[in-house]
Amino acid sequence: MSKQLLILISTLIFGCNHKPDALEGSVWYPVKIETNDYSTSLGLYAFEFGSDSTLTTYTLGTQHKVSSTYGRTGNKITLKTKQDSVTVTYNISDSNLIINFDTATTVYYTDLLNGTENDLAETLDRILVSKSWQLNSDLIEFNQSLDKGYIKPELHEELNDASIHFKIDNYYNYHEDIAWGSNHFNGMNFLVFGNSTGNFENQYFIIESVSDTLISGYKFDRDGQQRNIQLSAADNRNLKPAIIGNWNISSFEEIPSEFNELWDTFGTEEGISVSDLDNMTLSFNFGSDSSFQFSSGNKVISKGKWYSDKSGKVINLIAEYEDSDGPHYRTMFLSVIALDSTKLIVHKKEDIIQEDGSRFERKEYIETYKKVVTGTKTPKASEQLAKGI
Repeated sequence: MSKQLLILISTLIFGCNHKPDALEGSVWYPVKIETNDYSTSLGLYAFEFGSDSTLTTYTLGTQHKVSSTYGRTGNKITLKTKQDSVTVTYNISDSNLIINFDTATTVYYTDLLNGTENDLAETLDRILVSKSWQLNSDLIEFNQSLDKGYIKPELHEELNDASIHFKIDNYYNYHEDIAWGSNHFNGMNFLVFGNSTGNFENQYFIIESVSDTLISGYKFDRDGQQRNIQLSAADNRNLKPAIIGNWNISSFEEIPSEFNELWDTFGTEEGISVSDLDNMTLSFNFGSDSSFQFSSGNKVISKGKWYSDKSGKVINLIAEYEDSDGPHYRTMFLSVIALDSTKLIVHKKEDIIQEDGSRFERKEYIETYKKVVTGTKTPKASEQLAKGI
């Protein structure tokens, strides 16, 4: 019997075992991005390619998804929406999908992320906003509000704001606003961080356990390797009882820096002079109504509103400036090193006015302030006369 006849008989008896298309029927999660564009959000989207040419795009950390279509020719996929289409090249093997979105951006995906975890999203949201959290040495403050200016309208109800304070040289001296969201999807709990500036990596965490003090899970590094992560709760501290009042500077120490930040003055924003430090004329007033004023003698440098994170480690100063165009706002930060009823020690970035008055130079200082003792009873006029005052 010929070999060809054996193959034909085998096919007729047992049928033809068709191998399913490797691209279809799975959810593909991004695990590695090679790009020069650090503001890219491609690391926040998972794709599902249907056998009927439908494409579902999931925004991780939210309930949001978009349905569209796709077409394939050779190693090219054309992703189509009602308004536009884009053609990308791809390569697939086993459980790895590689998409080249352009010459500078390649994203690696896997379809092996499938979980059996219970839905922890509601618990995660509640715990995250209840306190400040440490991620490695950095501090994250999760909020239940959103600056909608840089977020797509369809995600306004899905995301919230967070502030991350990066600890460098023992001080929280770099700060970034980010958006965050969480959801339960395909048996996994996702916590997502998004940022539009590129100063903080858009990324997702897969959360496996949640408690009041520790949140554990894993993420994928830039090289695509899985790495365990933990967020640990920082102790809550209410600064208000101790910090309300007037504070005068008593000492300072400049922190040497390899970089000089210089820029032109603008608007009516004020800086300080070196003599303000040398002559110890700087002072803070923190009001019980969350107002603040930073002054040098009788000259007001900045004023506005203040608030602290839940751990009491960082104070946010939102200064308001007026000019012909109306009010302008600028956020500054104090990294709190120590605070008690009489002494405040902070790390602060000062804007030093150059001698010609044309530019600011930003320098970093450790500044110590002593509280101005108030509440001494003023003698009545009769008592003053009796004492010969």
